[in-house]
Amino acid sequence: MRLVLAALLAAAPASAFAQEAARDNIDALIAEQARANKVPEAFVHRVVKRESNYNARAKGGSALGLMQIKHATARGLGYTGDAAGLYNPEINLKYGIAYLAGAYRAAKGDLEQAYRYYNRGYYYAAKRLGIDATPPDDAGTTTVATATPPAGANARSANGFDGM
Repeated sequence: MRLVLAALLAAAPASAFAQEAARDNIDALIAEQARANKVPEAFVHRVVKRESNYNARAKGGSALGLMQIKHATARGLGYTGDAAGLYNPEINLKYGIAYLAGAYRAAKGDLEQAYRYYNRGYYYAAKRLGIDATPPDDAGTTTVATATPPAGANARSANGFDGM
C-alpha cells in the first residue's frame, strides 16, 4: 500500500509539470493563430475558457476540442482530416480561430456579437453586410487574415468580453 501511495505522490509533480507544459504550448498556439488571424488574443482565451476550459479532449455533442469546433465547420475551412484530428490543439486552434476570425469580422469587432456568431454561424450576417464569407483557401491566411475591425469598432460586451 505504501508503494502505491509513494508512486502516486511521485507522479503528481510530473503530471502537474506536464499539464503546465501543455498549457504553455496552448498559450503559444493561441498567440500565433490570434496574430495570424488578426483577432484579439485575450478574446480567443475567453472563448477557449468558455468553450472547453482549456481541455483539448472536450466534446460537446458534435463539437470537439479546445474551440469546440464541429468537423463539418473545419472541413468548410479546408480541413481534410477526420474528426478525431480536431482533438489536436494545433489543428483545433488553427481552424477554430480561423472561424472565430470570420465571426469577428462579420461582427465588425463587437466581441459579444462575434461570440454569438461563433456559436450559431455568421454566414447570413456576413452576406447581409456584404462581407465575403467564403471559406479561405488555407484557413488562417486568406479571407480571415483581413479580420481587422473598422476604426471605432465596438469592443464592449455584457458576456465577459469587456475591455478587449
